[in-house]
Amino acid sequence: MTSLNGRNSFTYQGGYTSIRNNYFSKISNPDEFIGVSTVSDLNDRYTPTPHPSYEFKIPINIVGRQSVYGFYFLVYDGHSKNAYTYPQNLESENFIKVPSPSMWGEMYSPDRSLPEFSLPTTSLALSIVSIIILTRMKYRILLDRISR
Repeated sequence: MTSLNGRNSFTYQGGYTSIRNNYFSKISNPDEFIGVSTVSDLNDRYTPTPHPSYEFKIPINIVGRQSVYGFYFLVYDGHSKNAYTYPQNLESENFIKVPSPSMWGEMYSPDRSLPEFSLPTTSLALSIVSIIILTRMKYRILLDRISR
């Protein structure tokens, strides 16, 4: 959890079933945890309009390696007095209270790694795999011809 331009961020760990503690327990921030926020419009290729920007770095040992993660966030805009959530339009009695994990959305990681690959890296990897497959197919065809 962090607030806009906040100096402190906090880590909460889920898995608790008690609504009294909002399904979370506050824990010490892990060594590699980062939770920051600021108003951003510099170098934003999507919009020149200033907007809040949040960034979190959560060590994998906190969330574990899964293929599906429960995912929920809430951003409260104090100027408009509106709350924005994912999944959309989750109602809550107050903005501190976290809804039940059964109402959260899902974030998928098919290989359980949560990678952050750029397009060039992905293209290079696909190219290498394609070359290996084509080379093996050509080698098998050549072996079939020799064995006849």
